[in-house]
Amino acid sequence: MKDPEKKILPNGTSTARKVTSKLVVTETTTATWSSTMTWKIGGKLNIDFKIPGLFLDKFLGGAKLEFSGEYSEGATKGGTNTTTKTNEIVEEYTVPPMKQVRLSLEERTTTREVPFSYSYTDKLYNDEEAVTYRLEDGLFTSTTTKEVIIPIEEPLEM
Repeated sequence: MKDPEKKILPNGTSTARKVTSKLVVTETTTATWSSTMTWKIGGKLNIDFKIPGLFLDKFLGGAKLEFSGEYSEGATKGGTNTTTKTNEIVEEYTVPPMKQVRLSLEERTTTREVPFSYSYTDKLYNDEEAVTYRLEDGLFTSTTTKEVIIPIEEPLEM
């Protein structure tokens, strides 16, 4: 949080007084979306063989070999957008007699998360078939930080 901007509106008289104040406030919104796509490929190869006259045939009845493997990979796609707005706020305050109103800026932050689903189509190598997948791993996040003016009535500082 930046140093809060403070403005003091004093009233050293014996009657209430209306005072106009001007403050600049900012509002920043950051929106982010992301989705993760993963894929996996695997295979298995079994080989059974017998070689007549080989030592293994007498005891084991042959030999078996098995090979297997798997590979997986993932990718995350997303983006971020940030916008900042600056506003000049002009307000009128009533300051009681022999008091002061201190205006202070306070930051307030709100965050929203919205999951989303999407579909994508994968065209296969034979150029004739297409497979459509529906995924539900998307997430949209929005964070807004805005400054709010807080008027605080206090005894007059002399």
